[in-house]
Amino acid sequence: GQPGTMMVPIALMLDFFAGWTVPRHLYSSNVYRVWGNLPYRPGDYWTDALLDMFYPVYQNSSYYHDESGFMTATPYGDAVDCLLSDSPGWLLARYPLLVLAGGLRGGAELRDKLQAYLAEGGLLVATAANLKELPGGLAGVRVSGPARRFKPTTVEMGQDNRTALREDAEFDLYPLSFPSQAAVLATCDGHPAAVSVVHGKGRLIVLASPFGLSARPAFGAPEK
Repeated sequence: GQPGTMMVPIALMLDFFAGWTVPRHLYSSNVYRVWGNLPYRPGDYWTDALLDMFYPVYQNSSYYHDESGFMTATPYGDAVDCLLSDSPGWLLARYPLLVLAGGLRGGAELRDKLQAYLAEGGLLVATAANLKELPGGLAGVRVSGPARRFKPTTVEMGQDNRTALREDAEFDLYPLSFPSQAAVLATCDGHPAAVSVVHGKGRLIVLASPFGLSARPAFGAPEK
């Protein structure tokens, strides 16, 4: 019988022209490619990291001769849909949580759609690199300058700064301009690393990191 309406509470938004695919698969020996042959960009690695959080070691799907990756523990349940940036507002409104998961081209149309999503009660999570692509930012939050690089250091979390997370690799943070009523969720050397602001019935969380990645590749040639 019909079990009822499928409830998926989380949506990951990728750009309409992302061309994203899983890092490796049996159809090609090329790994970490979009559109079949273009190397991943930072936004693509951000997508991969998010999917790996929801579906751990999903990258093994179709790579081994067993069920590795297909049969994976899902700590948050089967709770995620992937959408493209051309999704209409009525579709976005079905999801309580929307995460800007890849590198978006931005623009005023997408900004207005996301503003409406927030006003209607949605929870939106964005990184600074995507916020930077939206004219004027979102909900009064915008990127206000070039990124600053931090050496391995401690990030203080929570409004009381009592929880600390050690970052062992260099990373970048963009400076953010935000309304006075916004809550600073995390700081690094006094620099806001995450902020939250209420907009209409919803709430926006912005991570000052471009895409939640370290500043230098973990493997391969050093950055020039």
